[in-house]
Amino acid sequence: MGWAEPLGNLKLMDLGYSYNLIGIPDLSSIAPNLEFLYLKGCSSLVEIPSLQNLTKLTELDLSDCHEVKECPEIPRNIKILTLYYTGIERLPSSIKHLSQLVKLSLNRCDKLVTLPSSIGNLKRLEGLHLGQCSRLVTIPKQHRLVEMS
Repeated sequence: MGWAEPLGNLKLMDLGYSYNLIGIPDLSSIAPNLEFLYLKGCSSLVEIPSLQNLTKLTELDLSDCHEVKECPEIPRNIKILTLYYTGIERLPSSIKHLSQLVKLSLNRCDKLVTLPSSIGNLKRLEGLHLGQCSRLVTIPKQHRLVEMS
C-alpha cells in the first residue's frame, strides 16, 4: 500500500469492520499524529506492526479481531486498550511501560493464560475487564483498581 504523502494532520483512523483487511502498514511514518486507532471487527486481520512509535496514540481498539494472535508493541501514552475477543496468547512486554493506561479490556481472550506481574504496577489503571478468559489462571495484585469485570 503506497501513500502519496504522509497524513500529518490525521488524528483518528477507523477501519472497523473491514472484513477483508489482512494487515496494515507501519503507521508511524504515514500518520505520526494519530491519537485513535479503531480496528474493531476486522476479522481477517492477522498481524499488526509495532505501534510504539505512534507517540500520540491514546486509544487502540482491536476487539473482535479473532485472527490477531500477537498484540503489537504499544506506545507509552495509551489510555484505553481494547483487546476484547482477540486470539492473543500474551500481552506485549511494553505493557509495563503504559503508565497512562486507565482501561484494559481483555474479555473473551480465551487463549490468554496469564497476565504479567508488571500489570500490578500500572498506577492509573481503573478498569480491568477479564470476562470469559477461560484459560486465565492468575491475576496479579493491582492496588488502585476501581472496576474489574
